[in-house]
Amino acid sequence: MANKTTKTEEKKEIKKIEKKMYLGPNLKKYGLITGQIYEGEHSNVKNAISEIKGLDNLFVKIDKNFPKVKERFAQKGTKENILYSQVLKQIGGK
Repeated sequence: MANKTTKTEEKKEIKKIEKKMYLGPNLKKYGLITGQIYEGEHSNVKNAISEIKGLDNLFVKIDKNFPKVKERFAQKGTKENILYSQVLKQIGGK
C-alpha cells in the first residue's frame, strides 16, 4: 500500500540585507570609521551601540533618501546634527 503525499510549496521569506553607512565620529575602540558601509550584523557595531546611547541613529540606511539625510548631519539644528553632537559629547568630543 503506497502512501499518498502531497507536495506543499513552502514560501521562503528572503530577508533583504540592508546596507547602512556609519556617519558618526571615528571610534577606534570599536573599529568604526565615518563613511564605512555595513551589511548585516557585526559584533563590533552591536557592542558600540550597547555602550553608547544614540549611536544606532548614526547608521543611515542607503536608499534614495540617503544623500538628503547625509547632508543634514552637517546642518546645525537638524535632528541628525543634534544626535551626532550628543554622541560626540558622550565620547568626550566637542
